Amino acid sequence: MRAVRLGATSGPRAGQSVAMSYWRMPDAALDDPDLAAAWARKALAAALAAPAPKPKSKKR
Repeated sequence: MRAVRLGATSGPRAGQSVAMSYWRMPDAALDDPDLAAAWARKALAAALAAPAPKPKSKKR
């Protein structure tokens, strides 16, 4: 079972539009708490494995 790509959306950031990409768990997981929990664990593991964002540099 695979996640469903929702496509690129845009959101505001400092007055500019920024493209963001979202994924949704399969519809079957919405009806099955055990399957939803498995997807949540995978999502959390992926988030924790992602590199930390770099600190913003101060403009001088």
